[in-house]
Amino acid sequence: MRESGISIQPGRDRRTLGCEVERGQVEHLNTDPTTAMAYNADRSQDVYTLNATAKGIAVKLKTNSIAVEFIRRYIITKKWSSEAVAIRSRWYF
Repeated sequence: MRESGISIQPGRDRRTLGCEVERGQVEHLNTDPTTAMAYNADRSQDVYTLNATAKGIAVKLKTNSIAVEFIRRYIITKKWSSEAVAIRSRWYF
């Protein structure tokens, strides 16, 4: 069955299913010296879990209102570049 036909059954978009299949692709060695690509659900879940944990820390700028006002004042009011504000903020924070 084609990818678009499979995606209709569970009510998912074709692209969602395509990403799932792409994550789960593994190369299997056949009994003769050839290889074949196959889908492995465990591999797909492992890749998904790894990608979900590798996103870095959350932005803490929302909780630091002093830093927000500092950045806003220098970028909007004084028309500084973001790089200049980053260098200047190292002195204060």
